[in-house]
Amino acid sequence: MGFSAFGHRWTLFLGATLWSRAVDLFIGLWPKKALEKKEALRLQKAGFPADLSALFRGWGFNRIVLSSGGSMSCHRKVSRPSEIARSQQILESLDVSATPGIPTRPRTGPRFDEFLRWMRRSRSVGWRTGSVEFRKSNQQRACGVRWRVRYDLAIGPTHGWSWFFAWPPRDFKKADWRRVERTGFFQRSTEELTKLGYKGHWRPGLFSDPDRLAAEFWKPTDEPAGSRKDFNALLRWRPR
Repeated sequence: MGFSAFGHRWTLFLGATLWSRAVDLFIGLWPKKALEKKEALRLQKAGFPADLSALFRGWGFNRIVLSSGGSMSCHRKVSRPSEIARSQQILESLDVSATPGIPTRPRTGPRFDEFLRWMRRSRSVGWRTGSVEFRKSNQQRACGVRWRVRYDLAIGPTHGWSWFFAWPPRDFKKADWRRVERTGFFQRSTEELTKLGYKGHWRPGLFSDPDRLAAEFWKPTDEPAGSRKDFNALLRWRPR
């Protein structure tokens, strides 16, 4: 879905990634061309991303990711393809004055054949694959903590992204967070990822987050071919 706002042309799209027990549903917003830092700040001050985020939160998309180039994505987990179809209908009839109800809370995992039927119906009315995503997960020990980490790579026709995520073990407590923080680990690893071109942060708020996500760093690019090089460099990096 294309539209113009604040002197730029934007594309708004809906995507879904199938997991073993749930579907990660996301709404993405791309500018036609990546914005300069000054222009991205101007739009933030004007409230453009905040207004869209507030609208998407009303649909249950509670995890918001902003990039330096002006793009953004809003994520939520669902368990039934019917919930995806509902979000698709809302997006296709987008009305900023509307107040759609929040979708029901997911309870069970999706049936794969039902998900495939939903994809085929969507393709038959003009929806298409926008990107290909790869991810690698493992466990790494740093500062006496065994972190579960995940590296993601998504490549589209005109854009690419790579991400780094980390989760602590189940018995990780606030006292453990403070101990690791005193070693300088969070600051050191953030500086190392910044040198690789990644933006993001370690999240002390993980204790109030049901997913207990401790770290989220990302790097978008307008050169999809370069995304693989970024991803390879990220895979070689290790938290220490």
